[in-house]
Amino acid sequence: KEKIDLKLNILDIQTRSGVGSYYWSKIFKKSSFLCVDFSDGLLKKAKNRLKNKKNCSFKKIEKEKFNLNKKFDIIFCYETIEHVYYYKEFIKSLKKHLKKNGYIILTCPNVSWEIVHWLTAIVEFNHSEGPHRFIKLKKLQDMFKELDLNIVEYNSTIFLPFNNKISIQLDKYLTAILPKKIKQFLMLRHTFIVKN
Repeated sequence: KEKIDLKLNILDIQTRSGVGSYYWSKIFKKSSFLCVDFSDGLLKKAKNRLKNKKNCSFKKIEKEKFNLNKKFDIIFCYETIEHVYYYKEFIKSLKKHLKKNGYIILTCPNVSWEIVHWLTAIVEFNHSEGPHRFIKLKKLQDMFKELDLNIVEYNSTIFLPFNNKISIQLDKYLTAILPKKIKQFLMLRHTFIVKN
């Protein structure tokens, strides 16, 4: 992996067990990471995973509207917005913490996958999703526009959510050949890079 020789302030919002910060701290070696979560239990897991990383600090927040008294160059927000009830307030809080020309990298599930979660609940298969509310793509795009966050890049990825060679290769193939509109409808994950 290529290392990026920049000293950036990076926020990992709802860090969960710290996997994202663990990965990115190998790329952004000189940067500092603030790992934030709503859960004491998950912060404890993140602290344990990142215990040898001197460039990581930790903080708990209580609600969607929060103040960390700091601005960031990059904010990572993975699979979080669908779990936040007042999601617009949450994104406003992220924007408030973003430096001018800073970036938010946000991923969330496609609303078309709600049926999969509905079926898993019926057959009582625990997939650890927890309470959620998937948000339509247009609603997300309109919210970014309203908050003056410019969508620099958007992508839809992951058709088969399995971590094996066959599904990974099929995902790459489908991502390469499918038209944008079909990917927006079928693929599991929306990924946005937005700029302040």
